[in-house]
Amino acid sequence: MRLWRAPRSTELAEPGAIQEPGPLATWDPRPWLGGISAPTLVVAGRYDRMAPGQERKLREGIPNSELAFFEESSHYPFAEERESFPTTLDDFPSCVEGQMRP
Repeated sequence: MRLWRAPRSTELAEPGAIQEPGPLATWDPRPWLGGISAPTLVVAGRYDRMAPGQERKLREGIPNSELAFFEESSHYPFAEERESFPTTLDDFPSCVEGQMRP
């Protein structure tokens, strides 16, 4: 079995640099969000500049969803907050039972 791997970027953005948006910048998933029936944890880094505010739109559009903000992260909280990210994921199923809003 051959696995596909995304090419690694050799260019990192300088802090404060303006980056061109990718092809997903114009894609709007909001019409389909209401159809997600599984409890969902939306995760976002405080300093993610890919689509600022998008995490709140996802959270508002998905029933039974919660938003976890990672205060010291940008686009990769799983790598940037290696201690708190797994804990947040582990804690999410315990909050699903009777505590999530419709």
